[in-house]
Amino acid sequence: MWFNKSVFYQIYTLNFCDAPSFNDGIVEEHRILRVLAFSDYLKKLGIKAVYFNPIFSSDHHGYDTRDYRRLDERLGHNEDFKKVVDDLHKKGIKVVLDGVFNHVGRGFFAFEDVRSNRENSRYRDWFHIDFNGNSDYNDGFWYEGWEGHYELVKLNLENPEVQDYLKESVKFWIEYFDIDGIRLDVAYSLPRWFMAMLSDFARSFKPDFFMVGEVLGDNAGYMFDEGHLDAITDYPGYKGMWSSFNSLNMFEIAHTLKRNMFDMYRICKKNKYMIMHAYNSTMNLFPMFVAKMAGVPVRISESLSMAHDNDKKTVLKKILRPMSRWFATHFMSCGEDCGRWQFGDDFFDAGRVDVFKTAINTEFNAYDENVRKVTRKKYGWDDKIVIGHIGRFTAQKNSVRLIDIFAAIAEKEP
Repeated sequence: MWFNKSVFYQIYTLNFCDAPSFNDGIVEEHRILRVLAFSDYLKKLGIKAVYFNPIFSSDHHGYDTRDYRRLDERLGHNEDFKKVVDDLHKKGIKVVLDGVFNHVGRGFFAFEDVRSNRENSRYRDWFHIDFNGNSDYNDGFWYEGWEGHYELVKLNLENPEVQDYLKESVKFWIEYFDIDGIRLDVAYSLPRWFMAMLSDFARSFKPDFFMVGEVLGDNAGYMFDEGHLDAITDYPGYKGMWSSFNSLNMFEIAHTLKRNMFDMYRICKKNKYMIMHAYNSTMNLFPMFVAKMAGVPVRISESLSMAHDNDKKTVLKKILRPMSRWFATHFMSCGEDCGRWQFGDDFFDAGRVDVFKTAINTEFNAYDENVRKVTRKKYGWDDKIVIGHIGRFTAQKNSVRLIDIFAAIAEKEP
């Protein structure tokens, strides 16, 4: 699917367009059109999808919706955003919108009707209300807010009228704006059946429609099977990565991966295997560790420069060699000397190491794309995950690109 191979660019729309903090309901400027000035830049960056934070009419920050079918008055009119989507599509860029379906703002038309008509409102069952209580806003009735935030009024998603209203809103987004996906805000708060219903409904219009859910914590793998989502956010994994490489605290990411490897990360097992180039740094252990925990077999090919540097040999023998031997199921070397140093004489003599022509021209420190293609074809790597040298580089300045590693490991078969 297109989303597995796309680089996303996120835009918090109200701030990006320099909109006022609060919505007075009057369209004075067509601020959303400012995105048009950046579309060529996004294309040049290689962006394949833009995820817009809330764009529809709201009270303040966008997540307090007033109307799901009208562009926020601070941004312009619906036809303005349609122009933006059309322009992005012409440049090969998909559009994903924020779907805030768990709650609405106090200015939402149905809630305003409840405030005016109380028990007599036809929308009273759209929310979780007790007319015997009171709210923080002294409305004369109690209602459930999202996690105690009473400016965000929780919708009653069990109500068929609410379901129909939200589905019709999504239909409008797809048919009028021609959007390509939705990110479900606070998906962890949404019923599983609701996510599945909405996902199936959206894909009835576009089979490749992208559905991603926001997850703050762990153990959200059910969203793939039960919620019919294509992806979920991984804030714990992000935090673990940040701590690991900024605070030298590898325990956090190890704990996160171990905690979630049979739930949130279980999708990784769909891949055949991962080919990892062994670089001159213990940084290589991290992506190999991720693959190992996810049940993805690792095949390692070594980097030429390792075998010709005494300092690196020491690091190699003490750290990389034993760890590589534990992580990997098979090994590939660009020469006998390199292979013996990287993986050990016993592994080499036992036939556990395949020798192949390197794609690195050591005389010029250049990358030979033709050799790479031949090597990939010879070893049948075209349909496998290959992590390694990307673009131009020198043999002495290799680097591990974690974003490519995670994109490859998490990629699902079409």
